[in-house]
Amino acid sequence: MDTRKIDRRAFLALSAGSVAALGISGCAVSDSSHAGGGPKAKPNILWISCEDIGPTFGCYGDPDAITPAIDAFSEEAIVYTRAFTVHGVCAPSRTGMITGMYPSSMGGCNMRSKAQLPDYIRCFPEYLRNDGYYCTNNSKEDYNFPKPGQPWDVSSKTAHWKDRADGQPFFAVFNFTGTHESKLWSSANLETTRPAPLTEDQWQDPDKITLPALFPDLPESRRDWARNLENITSFDYFVKDRLQEIEDAGLADDTIVFIWSDHGVGLPRCKRWLYDSGTLSALLVHVPKDLRRSIKFKPGKSDRLVNFIDFGPTLLNLTDIDIPEHMQGKPFLGKNSGAEAEYIFGARDRIDERHDMVRSVRDKRYRYLRNYYTWEQYFQNIAYMDKCNTMQQLRRLQAEGNTTEAISPFLAKTRPHEEFYDCDSDPWEVKNLAGEPKYKKILDRLSRTMDEWIIEVRDVGFIPEPELQDIAENEGGRYEVLRFDGSERLMKRLMAAARTAALSDPADKTQMIEGSADKNASVRFWAVMGLGNLAKDGHNLTALFKKRLKDPSPSVAIAAARGLILAGRSKDTFKTLQSYILGDHTEQTNHFALEVAETMPDKEAKVMFKSIEKAKLSGYASRVFSALKAKYGS
Repeated sequence: MDTRKIDRRAFLALSAGSVAALGISGCAVSDSSHAGGGPKAKPNILWISCEDIGPTFGCYGDPDAITPAIDAFSEEAIVYTRAFTVHGVCAPSRTGMITGMYPSSMGGCNMRSKAQLPDYIRCFPEYLRNDGYYCTNNSKEDYNFPKPGQPWDVSSKTAHWKDRADGQPFFAVFNFTGTHESKLWSSANLETTRPAPLTEDQWQDPDKITLPALFPDLPESRRDWARNLENITSFDYFVKDRLQEIEDAGLADDTIVFIWSDHGVGLPRCKRWLYDSGTLSALLVHVPKDLRRSIKFKPGKSDRLVNFIDFGPTLLNLTDIDIPEHMQGKPFLGKNSGAEAEYIFGARDRIDERHDMVRSVRDKRYRYLRNYYTWEQYFQNIAYMDKCNTMQQLRRLQAEGNTTEAISPFLAKTRPHEEFYDCDSDPWEVKNLAGEPKYKKILDRLSRTMDEWIIEVRDVGFIPEPELQDIAENEGGRYEVLRFDGSERLMKRLMAAARTAALSDPADKTQMIEGSADKNASVRFWAVMGLGNLAKDGHNLTALFKKRLKDPSPSVAIAAARGLILAGRSKDTFKTLQSYILGDHTEQTNHFALEVAETMPDKEAKVMFKSIEKAKLSGYASRVFSALKAKYGS
């Protein structure tokens, strides 16, 4: 007899009591803000969020999940099965969510990028506050920009809707941190560390769980996944408590509840990536019965495509507040919600200390991705990510040349420019179908759609980060950089230059040489990066790179240094890289120069490090510096 199943049923019955008032039955009114009876003119909004998990709940069909409170909640909720964040990591994801806009259009797609926003772009809770709402956040923000205005009445570890004025509607966020990827590190000691408040019968047996096909079947992978499931059960308790608070206050009939996760699970090829494993999120929404008819709410599973940038517009729609024109998201719930979107878009740029660039588009079945940094391996050396037990085992397998069929393509030293997946038949997206003739029409359709989106949102990720920072300081913010008469033409030129660099085809050598002298610094950057890849293959471009070492744009000069390093001329780059690492430049410039210096052969890299070992670096550049110090320091 499975004692865990018996306890699970008992817990389900207990949890149902705290969710019943949210739709299964009524509740007694005890909160003074509802003393007049009947639904309030403005509903309360409760968000219960968590970090670093996919839709791994029982109500989504996961066979090992122990989530009775969430499962009971789902019986009177819409369970969205195709809700996607715009990025597979927290800060860009939350940047898109809180603004209702694509981070790639604002220069907020690089991890913790400190983008400047124009005055008219505000966090959406500020519109709720202006309409009389009490807005609280408990407590993670992690936006990629300094907050404009004042979106929250209180944002802290003690923030709570209970502190509002009598009769005031609220929008309250409670974020659970116990599912964060850092909580998986303890899985190395799975038997001695268990998350609270789980009982022994809710502990997971690594040998009995269903391990996703993406991961090699190793003890470390099984322990990580088992710990992930246990942390999700801990979140289930958190959900139960938040719902109980609403019921005890007599607010269940007036409160719309969202339960969601900010992106995919904190494991390799999941978090930080644009595949379903990194961007497909849990999203459940409950609307009290008295409010359902006016907003066309019907409980059940929905395969509607939902993007996280739609959250803000949806809340404004549900509360009858006009949606600002600059918001790129669209409401997916409420009386003024429009037609379902045909596509979900995503973007990945610098992740922590490693520069990268990937774009993605997905319809209900297929996903198309473009890698622009094709010369980089999938699993770049990211210090925080490498603390993961499963990741460490993948590094070992990679070194041994002993990989599984599913993960092997992602351990390669380079990447293809295009990836294409049938997500219905291949949910973990391990079989790249790009190049197969039978899918060409679909791939071409998604490719054109991606181009149109990139142009429409004016994707500033095509401008290298040091260059973008410099331009933004003169333009009043990164969002404004590609918003001028004629910017569409420039956007197309940048796209073409980036594509040519990604392919690095010798047939395009002349085109890239011409591009290296273009008037636009970003076009020059991509051309020189592409030529660097050709230099690695033996093309003699030394004179061109030496000339570009003196380029007025730091991004181009550093790209030229990279080209010389790949051509075996590292010593020629010392003065240039030293000046950009040690000189009075932006943090972004310091970082890019240091990352290029790191690619030198060991002998030259050691000499280079000795010349910069007293550098004072901030942000993620300090992580690259720490890696150099660990390898070459005395």
